[in-house]
Amino acid sequence: MRELVAVDTRSLEVVEAFLADVAGRPLTLGRVWLSVGPVGWVVTSVSRASAVTIGRVIFLSRKQSREFDGDAVGRLGPLLVHECVHVWQYQENGFYGFMRKYLQYYFNELKTASSLRRSARRAAYFAIPFEAEAYYVEALWRDRSDSSDHPPRQPSGQLGLAS
Repeated sequence: MRELVAVDTRSLEVVEAFLADVAGRPLTLGRVWLSVGPVGWVVTSVSRASAVTIGRVIFLSRKQSREFDGDAVGRLGPLLVHECVHVWQYQENGFYGFMRKYLQYYFNELKTASSLRRSARRAAYFAIPFEAEAYYVEALWRDRSDSSDHPPRQPSGQLGLAS
């Protein structure tokens, strides 16, 4: 299998339609790539994540790469939606703007916690507004067929997609 694989058109259309519905406006992500080989495995193992998005490339962990069979939305549904929110956030903020804000939020939270313990790092990660928005939209995706009267908690300080 190649290192970089384009997200299949059907999956991208499904995710774009869902995100546009959430945003209440048209939304186009353009070409999105999956890194399904050793580079993705290294990036995700360093960050201890299932996936990491940088620009238009979603780096998948070894486990996620093994499960991927070409049908991105079918195999990676909630994870793909979460990471595509980040692709959209990169588009809206620019590559450097997104990276600067993301890291600034993270390190400000660590500074406030005055700790580098794993629990502080994890709390700092979940406090990043970009992540709060992505997890909110991911929860909407998971609950889209659920008739629950309790929608996911909306993140504070919204960035624009889930407004």
